[in-house]
Amino acid sequence: MKLNDLPSVENEKYFNEDFVKEILESGSEEELEKVSILQNWSVEEAERFRHFSRLRRATLDNMKIDLKRRLEENPQTSADELSLGIYWEKIEPQVREAVRTLRAKGYLSSYSGFSGWGDEQIIKFEEPNLPDEEILKLVPAFAERGVKLQVSANEIIFKLEKEISLSEITELWTMIAAAASDLGQAAKDSQLNSAKNFREQQNIK
Repeated sequence: MKLNDLPSVENEKYFNEDFVKEILESGSEEELEKVSILQNWSVEEAERFRHFSRLRRATLDNMKIDLKRRLEENPQTSADELSLGIYWEKIEPQVREAVRTLRAKGYLSSYSGFSGWGDEQIIKFEEPNLPDEEILKLVPAFAERGVKLQVSANEIIFKLEKEISLSEITELWTMIAAAASDLGQAAKDSQLNSAKNFREQQNIK
């Protein structure tokens, strides 16, 4: 199929992020081919994006089930959850323990999990405690595994350049959290509005 074969009006929706995500998660081969042409993706990139988009969707769907069960069986929040301002079940499972470990070391996380077209993983922080030299030492080892690790002032991000499983992604996050320098005290309470609202809902200011 050639780019000129696609009507210009029809092309527009293939640049809409939500629409593209839908195609990656559940679209047909023809739809994937169309979006690949317009986004200028190689066949390998398209297949990788589809793999991780579907992995992300399955992960989020399972999280909804786990959260529903948690709220039904044990809605009481822990001290860590109150500090973070969210139920642990609302943090993606592949990054959950890394967030817990990093918070214990003093890193105040604000966002974590799948990013990009699903082929990226990220943890963002409320405070610019990074880059951390110990984490940066992992860059060569990650590269050997087809993973591009980047650390900036307030985020850790790695891009997956080949298809791997959720358990393998979890292993990468575990390595990062273990390598991070201990700042000497646990992270303080999150000051995000969502975290404050969460604590208010639990009747705790």
